[in-house]
Amino acid sequence: MKRIIDIMQGEMKKVFGACLVFSFIGVSNAFATSAEEFNPADRGCMEITYFLGVVLIVAIIVNLSLVIWVAKDAKARGCGVVGWVIAFLLFGLIALIIYKCSRPSGNLVKCFNCGKKKLNSMRICPYCHAEKD
Repeated sequence: MKRIIDIMQGEMKKVFGACLVFSFIGVSNAFATSAEEFNPADRGCMEITYFLGVVLIVAIIVNLSLVIWVAKDAKARGCGVVGWVIAFLLFGLIALIIYKCSRPSGNLVKCFNCGKKKLNSMRICPYCHAEKD
């Protein structure tokens, strides 16, 4: 399961990097127009393009952060990590709300063996599989 999460995080980093590259290419192309080619009427379009590019980058960062949080929280609470991550990627905010309502409740405590967070009521740590005393 940890291997799947690591692969998904690696793929998400690649997608995020590609989105950043394409966004910067678009912005640099907008700046590449010479003074002779510049039409003052196009300024509004350029500003909208910049704004939408920033909104897209912020949305991608927020979604990736939430995917990573859902994966870590689901793992710590003993839920199906892959299922919740796929649900979040497909359905977004709706899946996040359903996850928050249906996840096992309780306090997260550090495992005495590995130090990662786990649900207090769990006997076995989902990370190192050490049994609770």
